[in-house]
Amino acid sequence: MAVGLALLGLGRPVGADIQADVPAREWLRRGGAVLVLDVVPKQARIEIDGDVKRDGPWLVTAGVHLVVASAPGRQTFREVLRVPAGRRTMRRIDLRAQPVMGHLDVRTTPRRARLIIDGRLRGETPRVVELAAGRHRLLVAALGYRSARRVVRVPRAATLTIRITLLAERRRFRRPRLAFLSPR
Repeated sequence: MAVGLALLGLGRPVGADIQADVPAREWLRRGGAVLVLDVVPKQARIEIDGDVKRDGPWLVTAGVHLVVASAPGRQTFREVLRVPAGRRTMRRIDLRAQPVMGHLDVRTTPRRARLIIDGRLRGETPRVVELAAGRHRLLVAALGYRSARRVVRVPRAATLTIRITLLAERRRFRRPRLAFLSPR
């Protein structure tokens, strides 16, 4: 929602001419603030402190305000903005495309192995994890077993099932030491 720099007059948009700016100027003089948001895409929904807003800019009280912008197929933007008294605060918000997600279903023998994906512990197996579609590094580990590492490609809007059998660690056999007692 590209928003012009015209100020608001008592909650409704006014023209850019100086005469029309008087209410906003008065608001600023009294310690209020003006919030100007330039949001892409233009049809995004904007909320300020939980109230859905139409075209701005907006007259707001000075202080902290929660700004939420959302649009279909885009990641929701949430930010707490500090708006100083007597000033106009401008913020550009580009809503990123939402990543296409997929699922990874990891099953292991033995069960209850630790599952680490992209360096982050995701729990124990068996486990289904929602991930961004694409390449991910997997590490599966269980006490008494060799760890397994895999690189997997999670498909878009689908589930990839992977089965991993962990191999038991070799036990190192130590030969007992024989102690010889010498006669006295």
